[in-house]
Amino acid sequence: MLHLRSSFSLHGSFTHSFKMNVHSHLLRRFLSSFILFFALLFSAKAQTQPPSFSLSISSETVGLGSCAELTFEIQNNSGIAANNLDFTLNLPDGVVLTDPAIATSDCGGTFSTANGGNTISLTGGTVAPNATCSARVGITLTAVGPFDLTTGVLTSSAGNSGNATIQVGAPVNGPSLGFSKFFTTSPIQLGGQTTLVYTIQNQSQVDAFGISFTDDLSPGIVVANQANIVNSCSTATLTAIAGSQQITFNGGTLAAGQSCTLSLDVVGVTAGSNSSMSSDITSSFQ
Repeated sequence: MLHLRSSFSLHGSFTHSFKMNVHSHLLRRFLSSFILFFALLFSAKAQTQPPSFSLSISSETVGLGSCAELTFEIQNNSGIAANNLDFTLNLPDGVVLTDPAIATSDCGGTFSTANGGNTISLTGGTVAPNATCSARVGITLTAVGPFDLTTGVLTSSAGNSGNATIQVGAPVNGPSLGFSKFFTTSPIQLGGQTTLVYTIQNQSQVDAFGISFTDDLSPGIVVANQANIVNSCSTATLTAIAGSQQITFNGGTLAAGQSCTLSLDVVGVTAGSNSSMSSDITSSFQ
């Protein structure tokens, strides 16, 4: 009888110890799962932060009739792709898209820009994790600035990125040059010839010196064998080598309120639409 009581007592002690171990194990598992859940939650929030959104321009000082290139940049600093990128920019009166708009984008989706229009939009875009994408388009001033360009809010699967803004144009009384170019005939036949005309206007109340620019033509356009260069800009040199795709202009001088023109013949060597945008025109004012 004493032997049986001893056996029962040991069995009961073992059972009690086992229950305590099970409870302790379950508690540790619960706490570990709780901590892991919140760690993943905070990690996911950190990874899905909205991308940054900025707007820049090739030249903040743009004369009347001149063009510049707008760049929209979207930077994704999270480890998760941002999808369904959407934004719109309605240009104010006095600013229009160039014609052609010369729009490019590596943000996917649809980048909409109507030649000569006033609305720019991106829909359904994507930017990869820890990556940046950009969209570019040309604008022209049709009135004296400056103008504030402010986009609508950039939205995406990662959230709301806010808007982007920049100022473009020249102060009413500030020094600026107007700069434009056009082809006298467009379209032309493959191998056909047309004249490229540049117009430079000093829209300031002071003289402009050292006026210069370069123009790298698109791959489908070259300088004609007989370029027939005409240069009415005093003291300046216009260089355009036959068969090349680069035009350079240096050393121009324009009195306040005056303008000058340059022209040369070019040839279309590739079928399709060919567009080109020159560098910014530069000068000093005295």
